[in-house]
Amino acid sequence: MPFFVIRHCETLNNKTDTICGNIDSLLTLKGIAQARSIAVRLKSTEEDFSKYIFVTSPKARSMHTTQIILEILGLDLDNIIIEPLLKTKSKGILEGLTDEEIRKKFPEAEKAKNEDPWNYCPPYSTDSKKNEFKRAMEVFEKYKHHENI
Repeated sequence: MPFFVIRHCETLNNKTDTICGNIDSLLTLKGIAQARSIAVRLKSTEEDFSKYIFVTSPKARSMHTTQIILEILGLDLDNIIIEPLLKTKSKGILEGLTDEEIRKKFPEAEKAKNEDPWNYCPPYSTDSKKNEFKRAMEVFEKYKHHENI
């Protein structure tokens, strides 16, 4: 079964090293160009993407990336399935801060993350990489019966 995983392209928050988490951020012009580049590369494979389902996070940055790809592939935007399980993990009170601000304001959070990155939950969040991975596995399980994703 062909299966492609594509992360959203560059956002305004990525460009400023600001932690997004559940805060949404729009694609930059570079991000839009990155999405177009991915679409062109996919198109060059000569794969019939009309047979695919496209599953995306409910975040605007992911949906916009997917929309650009579908438009270039000549596919209807109705092919997008918005999957809540793909939501970005919550970064708690760290959302909206830069890495530098986090190191200054919450040095204990940085230390805890470095000691156990798999189980670490940001302050005022219960979401770890472990939980995010579990959700991703649920998505694979949910859609595994489709031939092309």
